[in-house]
Amino acid sequence: MHNGERVQEAVRLLDALATGATVPRPDMIRALRALDGDVTVATRLVSEAVARFPRHGGVRLEAGRALLRAGDAPGAVPQLRRALSLGADEATARTNLARALAACGAPLDEIDEAFAAAMLAGGDDILLVRDWKSVRRGPHDVPLDERLAAVQDSVSRPLPGVLRVLLREGPGRPPAARHAAPLQVLLDDERVAACRRVWDAYCGLRPIDAADAERVARLPVEVVQLFFLARPPRVIPFGDAAAAGLDLDPAALRWWVDEFQKPDVPQPDVRVFQSDVHRSRALRDDELLGYQTRAVRERQMVLRDLAGGEPSAVFDAVLVQGRAVYSFGRTELTWFIAAGEGFGASYLALPGRGALFDLGSNLGRHHVGAERLSNLYGHLLRRVARLHERFAEAITRPVGLGAQRAVVLQVSAPENFAHHVWNLYPGLERIVALGLAGRVTEIRTAGTQFFGPLAELFPELDGGRVVEEERRSIRDPYPFSRDHLVIAPGGYFIGRALVERIRDRMGGLPAVPGLEPPAGLDERRPYPVVWIGLRVRSRAWVDQEHEIPRLVDALLDRYPDGLVVLDGYTYPVANDLVSARWQKSIDELTAVAAAIRGAVSRPERVIDLVGSTMREAVLWAEVTDVYVAPNGTSQHKVGWFSDAPGIVYAPPSLAATSPLERPGAREAEGRPIPVTVFGEPVAAGERRWSADVRPHLENIRVDGDQVRGLIVELLEARAASSSSSSHDDR
Repeated sequence: MHNGERVQEAVRLLDALATGATVPRPDMIRALRALDGDVTVATRLVSEAVARFPRHGGVRLEAGRALLRAGDAPGAVPQLRRALSLGADEATARTNLARALAACGAPLDEIDEAFAAAMLAGGDDILLVRDWKSVRRGPHDVPLDERLAAVQDSVSRPLPGVLRVLLREGPGRPPAARHAAPLQVLLDDERVAACRRVWDAYCGLRPIDAADAERVARLPVEVVQLFFLARPPRVIPFGDAAAAGLDLDPAALRWWVDEFQKPDVPQPDVRVFQSDVHRSRALRDDELLGYQTRAVRERQMVLRDLAGGEPSAVFDAVLVQGRAVYSFGRTELTWFIAAGEGFGASYLALPGRGALFDLGSNLGRHHVGAERLSNLYGHLLRRVARLHERFAEAITRPVGLGAQRAVVLQVSAPENFAHHVWNLYPGLERIVALGLAGRVTEIRTAGTQFFGPLAELFPELDGGRVVEEERRSIRDPYPFSRDHLVIAPGGYFIGRALVERIRDRMGGLPAVPGLEPPAGLDERRPYPVVWIGLRVRSRAWVDQEHEIPRLVDALLDRYPDGLVVLDGYTYPVANDLVSARWQKSIDELTAVAAAIRGAVSRPERVIDLVGSTMREAVLWAEVTDVYVAPNGTSQHKVGWFSDAPGIVYAPPSLAATSPLERPGAREAEGRPIPVTVFGEPVAAGERRWSADVRPHLENIRVDGDQVRGLIVELLEARAASSSSSSHDDR
C-alpha cells in the first residue's frame, strides 16, 4: 500500500469515527503506524486516538511517531513524553523523542541528554549516532566525542556506532585505550570473529568458509569498519619498504620504481608548460599514469609480487568510493590502489600484514586516514564475503600471464564539469592519441554528461560498447573476472587537443538565439570581451550586485565597444543529474545577474550567461579578452578554455599557496597564470555537508577599483604582446 492509499484509509477511519463507530485499539495503532507524510490527517487521527485511549502507552507512542513522520516534531514531543510515562517501549520512545527534539530545535543540552538516554535504553546506537552527528554544534558547545565517550563509559556492553566514532583519528578525541574493554568484548563476539577468519582467508588467498562469509555479509557496515579501526594499517613511504622488516624482495621493489612507473605518452612530446614547476609536475604524473595505457595496449595487467618477486596478473578490479583497487599476488593478497580523481598510482598494500606503502604520488592523501581506510577495507571484506565463490575460482584458476582479456574502461568522475575535463577526459584522450582506441571492448559510464555523451565526444572509441550505469559509490561490473580487465582511466593535464575536441563538439550543437559569441577574432568584433564570474554562498564577492555594476560602467566608459559577460551556473548539455540540487543557488545567481544588468548604464552591452549551457560557456571563453572569476571551479570554466589573461578573487588564506600551484594555474596546457586579488573576509562560506573540508571558502569584500586597474593593465599588456608578435612575424 503506497502512502496515498494509507492516507485514504486513515480518512475512512476518521469518517467512521465521526459516525460514532467503535474502532478497536489494535486497528487504531495500525492506522497510526501506516500513516506517513500528511500532517493534517495525522493531527486529526492522533487527536481521535488519544481521546479514546488516553492512558495507553502504545497509542501515545504511535501518535508521536506519526506526527514526527508528518513533519510535526513539536507536536510529537509531548506525545512521546507521555508514552514514556505510560510504560511504552522505552528504546523506541526515547529514540523518537531524541529525533523530535533535534527536529524542532530544542536546546542542545536537552537534545544531547535525549540521545544519550535513547542509547542507554537500548536504541540502535548506529542509527542514533548518525542522527546525533547531524545536530549542529557551535565552537563553544561540548564536543560530540565527549558526549559519546561518556555514554560508552556508562555501560559495559560495546556500542559499535559510538566506538566507531571514538576510534577515528582527529584532534581532541579520547585515547583509544579508554575504551579498550568494550572494544575487546565486541571483537570477541562470534559474528565479529568471523570477520577475522574471512579476512585471514582473503589475505592468504585461500577459500572462504561459506558460513563465515554469510555472517560477515549480514553484519552492519559500521561493525565491519570498527573491526579495521581497531587495527589500522601502517602507512610506509615506499622508499622505506625495504627496511620495514617485512622481508620483501629487493628486485620487486626496484621493479615498482624502475619499470612500473615508466611514462607512456605520445611522442614527440610537444606539450607547452608555463614554468619548470609545471613541467616537473606533469612529468611525475606521467610516471603515475603510464600503467593505464600499458594495460590497454597489452590487454593485461601483470604486476610484481612484493614478497617473492614473481610476475602476477591482476585477478580482480573494483572502484570503491573513487579508488580503483587492483588485486594480485602469488602467495598473499596484494592491492595496487589508484586514487585521486585521475587514478594515478598511489599505494600498494599487503593487507594481511597491515602494511600500506605510499608510492609518493601525493594523490589521495585524504584517503589514508584511519576512518577512510576502515571504510575501504570494510567494503572490500563485505564484498568478498558476498562473492566468496567467485573469489575461490579466481585463486584456484589464476589468469595466465599472457592471457588477452577484454578491456573495460570504467570511467568515473565527480558530478562536477571541472573533474570531467581535468581528470576523466585526459585518460581517454591519451588512449586515443596512442592509437589504442581499437583495443577497448567496453566503456562503462555513469552520471551527468556535461559536454554530451562520451561516444560523441570521443568517436574514436565507437568500437567499444558503451554501457550507461546508475551512479553509485561502488562500481563493480566484472568481479574476479578471468575474461575482463577493468581499468579506471584518468589524468591530470588538459592538453590543447582535448580543449579543441570539446570546443569543436560544443560548436556543433544547436545555437541559442541571443547567446552566440561574436564570430572570429578579427578587428570588427567587440573589444574587449570581459568575462565576470559570479558566485553565491561561498567564495562570493560580497556586495557584487552593487560593486560589479560600478566596475562594468567604468570599463564601458573606457572601452565603448566592449562586451561584458556575466557567468554563473552553467547547465550540462545532456543527462543532467545535478542541477536540481543546486536550484536555490541557481535562483540566487539569476537574481544577482539580473540586478547587475539592471543597474548598469548600458545593459545592451552585458551578456547574461547564467542558466546557459556548457556550449555557450566554452564558446564565449574562446573569444574572451580578459576575465575576472572567483577562485576554484568558476575560474576553470573560462581559464582552461581561453588564452586570455585573468584575475581570480580569493581570501587571504590562499596567499600561502604559490601562484604556480594555485587552482587554475597549471591544469591546462599553456594557459596564462591568473593574477590573484585578495579580498577581505566578511563571512565564512557555506559548506555543503558535514565532511566538507574544502579550503578558502570565505565570502570576501573585493576592491573594485583594484580589479578595474588590473583589467586595464592586462588588456594593454596583451595588446602590446600581440603587436610585438605581429611585428616579429613580418
